[in-house]
Amino acid sequence: MLTQRELIHKIWEKNPPLTLDQVGMVINTFGEIIEEEAEKLIKTEFPRHKRIVFIGLGRIKISTVQPRMGMNPKTGEPVKIPKQVRLSILLKNEVKNRLYKKGK
Repeated sequence: MLTQRELIHKIWEKNPPLTLDQVGMVINTFGEIIEEEAEKLIKTEFPRHKRIVFIGLGRIKISTVQPRMGMNPKTGEPVKIPKQVRLSILLKNEVKNRLYKKGK
C-alpha cells in the first residue's frame, strides 16, 4: 500500500524543481477536487454522468447501493442496511497490462 507521504516523495524525486510542500499541496488539492466532484455526481440523477474520467489512466465510477435487509451473523437477527454510495476505480486496459507485466 502506498501512503500519501510515500506518493509525495516519489513525485518529488521525479520533479526536483518542486519542493515537498508544493507536491503535498498538489496532492491535497487533487484529493479535494475529486471529493467535490464526487459529491456533485452523487446528487446527479442520470447514472451515465456518475463518473470522473482521467484520460490515459481510467475512471472513477460512482454507484448507489439501495437499502436492503441483512442478517447479524452472530445472533441471526435481521438488520436493516442503509443506502450506500460506492466509488470504484476502473483502470484502462493499457494500464492494467503494464501493471500485470511488471508483477510477473
